[in-house]
Amino acid sequence: MDQKIRVLIVTADLSIGGGQQVVYELAKNLKQDNIEAAVLCYAGHVDTAADKKAADEFNVIYLNDKGNATFSKIRHILHAINEYSPDVVHAHLGGVFYSVIWALLYHGKVAITAHTKPNQAFSKRIEPGIRFLLKKRKACIIGVSEENKLALQDYFSVTDERIQCVNNGVDLDRFYRKNHSFFTYINVARQDENKNQGAIIRCFGRIHKEHKNTRLLLLGDGPTHDALMEMAAETVDDESIVFPGMVSNAEDYYAVSDVYVQSSHREAMPMSMLEAMGAKLPLVATDVGGLKDIVKANGVLVPDNDDDALYKAMESVMLLPSEEYQSMCQKSGRIVENYSSNEMAKKYYEVYQSLVRMKIDGKK
Repeated sequence: MDQKIRVLIVTADLSIGGGQQVVYELAKNLKQDNIEAAVLCYAGHVDTAADKKAADEFNVIYLNDKGNATFSKIRHILHAINEYSPDVVHAHLGGVFYSVIWALLYHGKVAITAHTKPNQAFSKRIEPGIRFLLKKRKACIIGVSEENKLALQDYFSVTDERIQCVNNGVDLDRFYRKNHSFFTYINVARQDENKNQGAIIRCFGRIHKEHKNTRLLLLGDGPTHDALMEMAAETVDDESIVFPGMVSNAEDYYAVSDVYVQSSHREAMPMSMLEAMGAKLPLVATDVGGLKDIVKANGVLVPDNDDDALYKAMESVMLLPSEEYQSMCQKSGRIVENYSSNEMAKKYYEVYQSLVRMKIDGKK
């Protein structure tokens, strides 16, 4: 029998976001007999559904170290990591900085999930430490799509087991369908320049002029939220574009939607698109990052920065004959079966095993 592995997953908190949702789903599903796992949220509690349920689902350690990385904060977080005595620290988002410092100082091993392109996933001040740990075979970096894995291999000049791919996973039991009156487009994402929701609004405005029984749901918040609301008011003369804000029950909005639309300039593997597939929605998305892995016969990929192509794709799915539309829905449901949170947890366990067994400097 394999030796039990102690894993500490380190992140700032369990706020609403794709990376945080990965942490929650992963920790909830690490149920293998040979693993003991906990989550360290160094910034403390936040008011989200995931955070409120976390303590009932898995072992979670809360600190209250918010703000900049002062010497006192770093020392406190490193002490908390050592208190758990992990075999592997698994770092996400802001947790990468503290986890890499811990691994450097205490000769530990660290798994790092890159939730976006490598040149944007890691702070430049900690990147030399990551490269050193890779060289010493004390780190493994995980891409969330094959595209992201290849980018990581090229960025770090590593092609062996030190860089792997684990697909993001969602809880497929959350999703359902509900009858509704409008043909509804939906986007669930941080509202910023990269996510480019302005393109969706422009395209929906063109569609809505010809097809009044349509609606657009834009869930989320962010730096472009106010500008998007102003754009929406100028684009349509009714309430067909809805901004529910940050919500913890996205599944209820997917349930009354018909097409998921993603207009990002860059992506790795967005949780929201996997959730939409869990709700058996067709996808319309820009052909960036790892999206070609999940948008196949269940949707349409369009070039980035091409409003005409996005508009035509959005309209074409709406105008599909019922049988073709339902076929696309079912294909989304079948593809996403490979992206369940349970499968994600199993693959991460294999990553932890490979990291623990990895030879250091060519020696046992």
